[in-house]
Amino acid sequence: MPSAGLFLARLVEGRKEIAVTATQWWLSASELRLALVSPDAITEELILIASWNEASHTYDGSVWRAGRQRWVRCREA
Repeated sequence: MPSAGLFLARLVEGRKEIAVTATQWWLSASELRLALVSPDAITEELILIASWNEASHTYDGSVWRAGRQRWVRCREA
């Protein structure tokens, strides 16, 4: 029986859901990194790099998608 992954591989841009797979990730007390690619592993869809923010108990950082950088805040679900 397959186990649940650490990350839910789901990407929604606007109202369009984009199929992705989490190929690489790193999670430590101070940093979160995540790479999402297309299911066939040909297209890099998103890169996330964030650092732990003790004040808000979140990981704050940036995502890169389609050549654009955006700010992001990650919380535990």
